[in-house]
Amino acid sequence: KAIVVGAGVAGLCAARVLSDFFEEVLVLERDPLKDDDVNMRPGVPQGGNSHVVLEEGQDMLVKLFSTRFIDLLKKSNAQPIDFTYQGLWNVRGTFKRRTSSRRGMVVHMTTRPIIENAVRTCLLEQCSNVRIQSQCTVDALLTEINHGVHTVKGVKCYVKGSEEVQIFEADLVVNASGRSNVCYKWMQQLGISAPTETVVNARVAYQSRKLKFKDGEGAIYGSLVDGIDTPWLGAACYANAPIASRQFLFWPIGDGLFQSSLVGVGGDICPAAFDESIEWSKGLAHPFPSSLLQHMEQSGKAHLTMAGPSKIRHYDRLTSLPRRLLTIGDAFVTVNPLYAQGMTLSASYAVQLWENLYENRFASSTIKGGDRSEDPIQDVVNKMMRDMYGAAKDAWELTASEDLVWSTTEHTLSWPMVLYCKVLTTYINWFAHGAAFSEELFYELSQIIHLKKGLFYSLRPHILIPVIYHLLFSKAT
Repeated sequence: KAIVVGAGVAGLCAARVLSDFFEEVLVLERDPLKDDDVNMRPGVPQGGNSHVVLEEGQDMLVKLFSTRFIDLLKKSNAQPIDFTYQGLWNVRGTFKRRTSSRRGMVVHMTTRPIIENAVRTCLLEQCSNVRIQSQCTVDALLTEINHGVHTVKGVKCYVKGSEEVQIFEADLVVNASGRSNVCYKWMQQLGISAPTETVVNARVAYQSRKLKFKDGEGAIYGSLVDGIDTPWLGAACYANAPIASRQFLFWPIGDGLFQSSLVGVGGDICPAAFDESIEWSKGLAHPFPSSLLQHMEQSGKAHLTMAGPSKIRHYDRLTSLPRRLLTIGDAFVTVNPLYAQGMTLSASYAVQLWENLYENRFASSTIKGGDRSEDPIQDVVNKMMRDMYGAAKDAWELTASEDLVWSTTEHTLSWPMVLYCKVLTTYINWFAHGAAFSEELFYELSQIIHLKKGLFYSLRPHILIPVIYHLLFSKAT
C-alpha cells in the first residue's frame, strides 16, 4: 500500500505511477475537492494566476494519462496556442521574431482548477486501485525504529467531520504537500532536524484578473502592435532588467475571457483597482500592454499572489531522514512560478518514479527476478532523490539566474553559484537578443524555456554562432 499526501499535480501524477506497482494507493488531501473545474483549492494561493503546462510537461502528462488529458482540457474550453507562432513575446524591450509557420509547439492556456480537474479525472478513470480522501489533514508519521533509524509505516490524520484520529498504514509515503511542506512538522515530531535550504527570493507579486473586451472593441485583438502584421492570441512583456522590473502576461482562457497578470518584483505590487492597474502598466518595458488594457473591462475580482521564494530542500544531506518517505513536487524544489515550470517538473518526477520502480521490479504481490536488496522500496527513494535534483537543475538555474538580476533579490547562494548565474544570464540575454532577428533562434530558445532541451544545448554551434553574429552585427530597436 502507498499513501500520497497532497492532491495537486505532483501528488496525482505520483499516484498514477504508484498504481502500477502497489495494490492500493490512497491520496490524502487537506482541501475540499469539488467535482468541477471552476473552484480553486484554498491551499493553492497561486491558483488565480494564468496557468499553462509547458510542452515537455504536456508530453509527460500524455505519457502518464494518454491523450484523454488533452481531450479534457479541450472539453473545458482550454485555449490551444502555438507557442512560437501565435504568441507575442517582448523580452528585454524587443519583440522576438515569431516563426512564420506552425512548429507544433502547442500548449493549452487555461486555469489551475481546469488542469487539476483534468488530471484527477484521468487518474480516477484509469486507476481502479486509487482512492482520494479529501478534507484530511495528516498530523504525523507512523514509524518504527531500528538501530536508531525511523522507517515509515503509515500516517495519523484527522478527517473533517470526525473527531477521531484516523490511522492509515502504508509501505511507502509520498510527501507531495506543496509549498507548505508539512513534512517539516512530521520530522520535528520525530526529533529530526529540517534539511538545509538554498533560497532565492525576488519577492514576486502577481495581480491577476479575468478580462473581456468592451462591446465593439474586440476587433483590435491581435493587431494592436505596430509592425506586427500577423495574428496573435497571447502576449507577454517581460522585464527589461534591471531598468524596468514590471511584467505582463495575457492569454485567452475560453468563452471570450482572457487572463491577465501584472507582475512586480522587489515589493512593487500592482494595484487591485483596474483603472489604477492600467496606469501601473505604463511602467512596463513596452507600451502595448497598457494600450491593450484600455480596450478591456474586468470580469470578477482581482487576485493577488505573493509568490514566495524559490527553494531547494537538501533532503539528501540528512543522515536521519526516515526511510520509505519520498518528497516530490514543490515540497522538494520550488521555482519562481513566473516561468511556469512547476507542473512540468512534477510530471517529470512522476515519469522518473515509474522508471525507477520498473527497474527495481517490485510490487506488493510479486517480485519478478533479479537480485533484491533488503529494502527495494528504499532503494527507489534513494535513487529518486538523486534523479530529481538532476531533473530540476536546469529549471532552477534558469529561474535563479533571472531572479538575481534584481538588486532587491535575497538569496543564500555561494559566490561561485552567483558568478555562474550572472554568466548564464548574460548568455541568455545574448540568446534573446538574437531571437529578435532569427525565428530559428527563437524556436531553439523556446525549446529550452519549455524544458525540451537542457541549458548546455544552447552552446551547440548551430545556436552559438548565430547568437554571436547577431550580438555583433544586429541592433535591436
